[in-house]
Amino acid sequence: MTVPLESRTAQLEARLIAAQSNLRRLHTASQGSLGLGQALLLVILSAMLTAAAPSLSRATAPFRVVDAAGKPIFEVDAAPPEDPSNPYHSWRLYDSAGEVVVAAAAPGKSSFFKIESADRNTVTVLGQQDADLPLLALRSGGAFKNRVVVAVEDQKPSLGMANAAGNIIVNLEQGEHGGALQLAGPEGYEVVGMGVHEPGVGIVRAQPVGNAGVNVPRTPLFKGLGMSGTFICGLGCKTP
Repeated sequence: MTVPLESRTAQLEARLIAAQSNLRRLHTASQGSLGLGQALLLVILSAMLTAAAPSLSRATAPFRVVDAAGKPIFEVDAAPPEDPSNPYHSWRLYDSAGEVVVAAAAPGKSSFFKIESADRNTVTVLGQQDADLPLLALRSGGAFKNRVVVAVEDQKPSLGMANAAGNIIVNLEQGEHGGALQLAGPEGYEVVGMGVHEPGVGIVRAQPVGNAGVNVPRTPLFKGLGMSGTFICGLGCKTP
């Protein structure tokens, strides 16, 4: 069974890091300030009632809504990326301590929505990349520490789970002939692998304790090396 997501996992993480970097860069962008009362009403009504009231007054970005103490509550802007001819829209929501806890951006054909704790240790990223890659990343223990990643690439869904050490322990995806699942130990070595083999025959592969990872090449996803494992193969299967 071919190891899934060898290159796609690294690709996906690079895209998520790039999106996070874009959103983080927006945090420091200078913004003009508006009073809380009228500006907040304009933001809410513009977002919710534009279709019902097309002649509603508008606030032009960039702008910032602040509270009575002058702390930011909400910001909207159109920050230009490296290419000024292709600006993207974004907004940020602050907590009472002045930390960004919700942010969204739409660079090019992509769009991302991010929710995070004030200490950046608990993060959810939901979005789509280049209009063809929907994804969800759940992070815990660090701003970039993915614990669960769900994506659909080339019409094939996949799910990866990592432990606190950052090692992939569960990998589930649509393979060439059907579903494929890999389970790994705490160090990221495959212990159990199963999937649908040509022509539609099920295979289960169990690795020996202490030397897991046989027949699995060394990759950023799963580590390889070990002794022969045990195979259960349906009638008509080929040599795995």
